[in-house]
Amino acid sequence: MIRPSKLILVTLAAGLAGPVAAGTVTSDGPDIEISTKGGIGVETTDGKNSFKLGGRLQIDADFYEGGFNFNNDGDGASNGEIRRARLEADGLVNGVWGYKIQVDFEEESLNIDLEDAFITYEGVSGLTVRAGNFKEYVGLEELTSSKWDTTIEQSSITAFFAPSRRIGFGLEGVLADSIALQGGVFRGDINSEADGGDSADYAVRGVFSPIHEETRAIHLGVSYHDGEFQDDEFEFATEVNSGSDVDFDLDDTTNVELSSIGFEAAGVFGPASLQGEYFTGEYETEDAQAIFGGEDQFDVDGFYVQGSFFVTGESRNYDFGKTAFDKIKP
Repeated sequence: MIRPSKLILVTLAAGLAGPVAAGTVTSDGPDIEISTKGGIGVETTDGKNSFKLGGRLQIDADFYEGGFNFNNDGDGASNGEIRRARLEADGLVNGVWGYKIQVDFEEESLNIDLEDAFITYEGVSGLTVRAGNFKEYVGLEELTSSKWDTTIEQSSITAFFAPSRRIGFGLEGVLADSIALQGGVFRGDINSEADGGDSADYAVRGVFSPIHEETRAIHLGVSYHDGEFQDDEFEFATEVNSGSDVDFDLDDTTNVELSSIGFEAAGVFGPASLQGEYFTGEYETEDAQAIFGGEDQFDVDGFYVQGSFFVTGESRNYDFGKTAFDKIKP
């Protein structure tokens, strides 16, 4: 965990960089292009070296009544929170080495968590080697950035089965422009006080996308994950953060073993899109949970289905290179 004082200079630099205008700078080597689209970016004109500074600020404002606010006699209530406040930097070196670092400012504790922190190598056509702290290869919804979520919150089944970011090593390959294969070995949460134990996580994922055009896409995927979480590494909670708290929380469990298989499907048809996932797996912990009748091992499965339609005619942007959804283009 990083303390806020260590990022004062980064924050100051971001603020000072705001007025910079886009354009081209001539140098002894390759000319440099400066961009202010979607952040502050610098790139050589040959495209082999780049640096970009960006971030996100997501604020929730909610209104609830009735059962969700039973502590206030069912009267209406409103609340708000900063869901995510992040700074990030990413870029390219010599055309083949990539990097990204991202930090998240926690609203309640005022601490700073390290999110993405990895390097990539893309010197072999169709193959990406990734090492550091990044998302495991589990779930379309999880692997899509929170910036492009269709709804305000991810599904609870994704929150349970997708382990999100852990320290690891992964390989990502593309075959025939329609098949993507991903696999990695992971160990430990970089923001956890646990030592990671002696076990490792394994995650593999395959994607078939016969169509990935600007306004049309088909995505079919399957993933397998097997891992063990030490002490405070496993976190799962689904709750309402306005009015009275209504939550289901497994954050206090220790030495959790979780194995799962997931199936993904999504389609984009002009302004309309449809997406769904199904997970099934086995959960085991040394701590018997009263909410499950004292059982310490049980099977879990679940699914979600969601759809969307742009009345202004845009389409959800499916990026086959990321095997996930990306920025919507007006």
